[in-house]
Amino acid sequence: MIKWTKNPDGTWTFDYTAFDRYVTFATECGLNGQLNCDSMVTWGNNYYYHDGATDDYVTRKLTPGSDEYNALWITFLKDFAKHLKEKGWLERAVIYFNERNPNETMKAVELVHKYAPGLNCALAGNNHNEYYATMRDYCLILPDVAKVPADVRAQRRLRGWITTFYVCCWPYKPNNFTFGPPIENVWMGWYAAAEGLDGFLRWNFIMWNKDPLATTDFGDWPSGDTLFVYPGPRSSIRLERLREGIQDFEKIRILREQCKGEGQAGQKKLVELNKLLEFFQYPNYGTPQEMAETIYKARALLN
Repeated sequence: MIKWTKNPDGTWTFDYTAFDRYVTFATECGLNGQLNCDSMVTWGNNYYYHDGATDDYVTRKLTPGSDEYNALWITFLKDFAKHLKEKGWLERAVIYFNERNPNETMKAVELVHKYAPGLNCALAGNNHNEYYATMRDYCLILPDVAKVPADVRAQRRLRGWITTFYVCCWPYKPNNFTFGPPIENVWMGWYAAAEGLDGFLRWNFIMWNKDPLATTDFGDWPSGDTLFVYPGPRSSIRLERLREGIQDFEKIRILREQCKGEGQAGQKKLVELNKLLEFFQYPNYGTPQEMAETIYKARALLN
């Protein structure tokens, strides 16, 4: 959304027209939270820009941390941070990394911290110690959640930082696939609450194939992985069941806050609530029937 142009004299020009229109429109629609700006570390490490001398687009393969990579990104980061500050968006924006290896990612993070003060970083991916104190928003793939120490999660929360989890093509269960038991979508909210996380990330809502009303297949990915809603727009059983899990998560969050202000009686309720959540674990989530029974029993006690 930002057009990079290398001018004939070697200087750079960055056109933020499309970026500004998109952020403004999204904000007017009520999407006034975090701006995820992706990505300084791309799949394949390919980067492209407009060559003002030839009027062609140039693609270059650059390794994060190399002199050429640094030269390309330092200039942009300085200009981008300045632009975000002028628009009043600097505190909302983060440089977002998606499932890249930590060596390359941290090279880019160093540049952000050094040349764009005030601009934060975020990542969706595996568990790595380097990310604990560098990613304001850290989204872990489901099987890696338990690898992050509880005290680390608590420290991040005290700082006001976000820690969430996601699923994609993996793990196979539980997930949001079309052929999966719908109860798995409800389980997502309960698991987030049980692990003290801030929520669940759905990586895509509407990456449709040619006819999503006929099939939810998309290439080699499991059916339903790339979409949650259909043209129209139309909802899905999976989305509605996920909504149930979100509502349960929010109710648990509210009750936790209420219990803290109710003295000894509140502490007793809090202990009971936390004990209830001990049944929501990965990979010990049980069969779909067991998962459903656990959720409905827990919801009855919650109510």
